[in-house]
Amino acid sequence: MVKQIVIVSLWGLISAVASYWGWPFINGDFIGYVVTAFSILAGFVLAALTLLGEPGLLTPGTWREAQFDLERIKSSLGRYQRLFLLYISVLLVGGLHFFTPAMPCYFSKAIKVSFAFLSVFSLGCSLALPSSLIQLQLARLRDEIKRREQEEKERLKRKTKA
Repeated sequence: MVKQIVIVSLWGLISAVASYWGWPFINGDFIGYVVTAFSILAGFVLAALTLLGEPGLLTPGTWREAQFDLERIKSSLGRYQRLFLLYISVLLVGGLHFFTPAMPCYFSKAIKVSFAFLSVFSLGCSLALPSSLIQLQLARLRDEIKRREQEEKERLKRKTKA
């Protein structure tokens, strides 16, 4: 938990520095590219959220094992939900940029700084996404191997009794 807080804080600092120095380079084309990328990422995270909600992710066994798995899955769902909300905030601020020509200069700058911060921060928070999905898949594979092992033991027990 402490490690995650340190990593998120570090990305917040990196994002603040990047938005301070990088906001003058943000234009409509750049925002269009970033919005497209984050739209794709938002769809990807939404797909991951639906996969995580599958009842098949619960370990076969007792209800206590399933309850432990439920807590682990709820934690993962919360992380993906926060990531999805970050992506949506990037998309909303990116959309606001297209209304800034009719607004005062300081508002346009605030939108660009916010967009730069959210984009870099969201990207930094996304770097752990592939690793966490791999861990999820490996856990599912381990559970399947465990289930098959139990089935084989039961089958061997029946053969020895017969």
